[in-house]
Amino acid sequence: SHHGGDEGYMEKLTNYDTFAIEQYSYFLSRLEETKDLNGKPLLGSTMSLFGSGMSYGHSHGNANLPLVLAGGSDLGLKHGSHLDFNEGHFDGYTLDKPGDHYRLCSRPVNSDAHMSNLLLLMAQKMGVETDQFGDSNKMISL
Repeated sequence: SHHGGDEGYMEKLTNYDTFAIEQYSYFLSRLEETKDLNGKPLLGSTMSLFGSGMSYGHSHGNANLPLVLAGGSDLGLKHGSHLDFNEGHFDGYTLDKPGDHYRLCSRPVNSDAHMSNLLLLMAQKMGVETDQFGDSNKMISL
């Protein structure tokens, strides 16, 4: 992640990221193949969050995190969409100029889009009776 713009390091990072997402895909397929006590795929009653606490490791940027939430259809989650909590809050994801990615990854575009809102939703879907998780500031629905 600390590539300093070096193409060799960036290629290694790309290879690592590819491997990680392939392993995540394998994990999800195993959850789908494995049946629970009721004979239903385990993926339906399991939520799996894939991502990182940093959107861009080189600069330690922790804003605008790309995350994947899979599973949980038996818990009421609806899938098949891409949610962008920054939509309408900035000009877009054009990263044509050097350094643009630092701007996007270093500070929140939408200061109301807290990751803890997602974690709150996940906790509630698992039966935790709470209306607050960390610095959550609103309910989201999926």
